[in-house]
Amino acid sequence: MLPKSEPENDIAAARRRRIERQGLTSPLVGEIVEALLGLGGAASPEVVADAVALHRGGRRASPGLATDLALALDLHRRCAAERGLPELISINRRGWALSGRAYLFLRRGLRKRARG
Repeated sequence: MLPKSEPENDIAAARRRRIERQGLTSPLVGEIVEALLGLGGAASPEVVADAVALHRGGRRASPGLATDLALALDLHRRCAAERGLPELISINRRGWALSGRAYLFLRRGLRKRARG
């Protein structure tokens, strides 16, 4: 779980509980994947959050959205590891990145959909 950087209010706590219940299937992870695909497969968390906000019709990501995305990704990776699933998104000091396997799989799927 992510460390709490500031005291949580009731709304933030409710969002955190909702994301935790979704676990491996959080729609936020799908938004992260879409953003990473659009950004060439890798980007800093801030750039990914801004891409998600832009896709939603905003300009820049709010601190709440950035926190929710980080929490969803952390939870998704932990759930996948517990189930022995391959890592699809890695986190390193440069940022977030789709694994090579995930990137090729997703790009292939997009090409097939465009042809069909």
